[in-house]
Amino acid sequence: MDSVHGMIELDPICLLFVDSPEFQRLRDMRQLGFTYLVYPGCQHSRFEHSLGTYHLVSRLLTMIQNDAEYEGPEISAKEVLEVKIAALCHDLGHGPFSHCWELFVHAGGERYHQYKHEKMSCAILDRVVYNNPKLREKLNDAGVNLEFIKSLILGEPAGFTVREPFFYEIISNKVNGFDMDKCEYLLRDSLYAGMGRGAAMVDLERFMRFFRPAAYAAEEKIMTTNSTQSVTKQGTSGSWHMCFCESEMDNVIRIFNLRNHLHKKLYKHRKVTAINYMFIDALELLEPTMQWRELSLKALDIKNEKALNGFLQLTDHLFWDIHSKRIHQTNQLEEFPGLEKASELLNRLLTRDFYKYVDSVFVVSSKEFDRKLKQKSVSADSLQAISSETYIPSHRLLDDQDSYLTNELDMVVKSCVPTHIKDKVSFLVGKEKFSSNSTCEAPKFFCYMRGGKTFVVEQPLWVVHEYRVYLKDCDGMDKAEKSSLATKLSDSFDQWCRRIHSLRSALAGH
Repeated sequence: MDSVHGMIELDPICLLFVDSPEFQRLRDMRQLGFTYLVYPGCQHSRFEHSLGTYHLVSRLLTMIQNDAEYEGPEISAKEVLEVKIAALCHDLGHGPFSHCWELFVHAGGERYHQYKHEKMSCAILDRVVYNNPKLREKLNDAGVNLEFIKSLILGEPAGFTVREPFFYEIISNKVNGFDMDKCEYLLRDSLYAGMGRGAAMVDLERFMRFFRPAAYAAEEKIMTTNSTQSVTKQGTSGSWHMCFCESEMDNVIRIFNLRNHLHKKLYKHRKVTAINYMFIDALELLEPTMQWRELSLKALDIKNEKALNGFLQLTDHLFWDIHSKRIHQTNQLEEFPGLEKASELLNRLLTRDFYKYVDSVFVVSSKEFDRKLKQKSVSADSLQAISSETYIPSHRLLDDQDSYLTNELDMVVKSCVPTHIKDKVSFLVGKEKFSSNSTCEAPKFFCYMRGGKTFVVEQPLWVVHEYRVYLKDCDGMDKAEKSSLATKLSDSFDQWCRRIHSLRSALAGH
């Protein structure tokens, strides 16, 4: 019995995946990482979310198969099972505190950017199948293609050709960001955060009844919500995509409004990001000894059983292992450099002595399909919808060309510190991304009318990068003194931003 979806029934083969140590590990992986230190109710796990995603995908496929009016490609029982397994196992590869671990690994440099939790999920999926002869036999009897399942998890064909592209738009949709994974976590996260049940905003039950594969003709009408103009665009092929009925456009908008709301108030909360930075700093203190980044890369190779075993031992309990100094060294040295400081840093989290937020500047960009629209200025409404601020003062808004100034933020803030404590304070400048969609390019939404005609709605992709300045260390200061210093620094920082803005405006006027 699930707190969001009620009763969830599992296919017997899928149950064999759930009843494995690799899948049960997800019980010890919080869905929202450290968010529970700010929103105490956010204790739900990747285990629950994975079952929920499986449930939504299973119901969607059943609705499509039972739809008497559906005239699209037939979805075989084998394909249904493959998509359900992909939905169930899509998050197997997360590290401790989910996306925070990914940020830590990527901070090691370009080489470590090849680590993705989706790739790790595929490696762990192979391991689960390899270690269970009974499961392997049943998958073979059902004709299941593991390579197809892994390509679904990655959200891209990756050399594997399928009949239609709509399969890749059910779990991890790279075309418009709308998929069952996103629907599930939006509903679950809003419920556990105490922000009201997401279902009150989004009628997912109704939407799923009108979410179907439909033919996308070679030439379609492209429309944007930002313009009354219509633009005819030549498509590349006639193919089938996951489409929703035109009557559900408001429902789609509500779903993405909920996503933006949760990013502003929950996922990118300033205290949550401060906590993430503190945990990453603790990991950095231990990285020279523990070599977790190298372990994460090596574990992507299923043949490296030792590395994969080591990775699977990493769960959210790592926090307490570091805090209590119970962590095991890989090289068994008598001394463990950095462990004492790392433990102290995590103790600051437990006593709510977080890095103190000082101030922010914003860099705005837009990726749009229409050049004329791209040349328009960013509207206040667009920014308010996706950024962490309800209102961004113009002097805090930098153009793309001015982003080099963000490299000077640490120096600027330090210049505002009183001389007698300059050597006692340190700062951190973090970059947070807010966007109108999770896609890399302007999202395309495939729609159909009651009569069967299909069309595409293409929206601009707005992106706001917020550069947040945090006060890290203040030797000898208590919380009240840190808060007072942060307020004074914010005032000085604001004056600096106004001077830069005035100078830029004056130069533009000449």
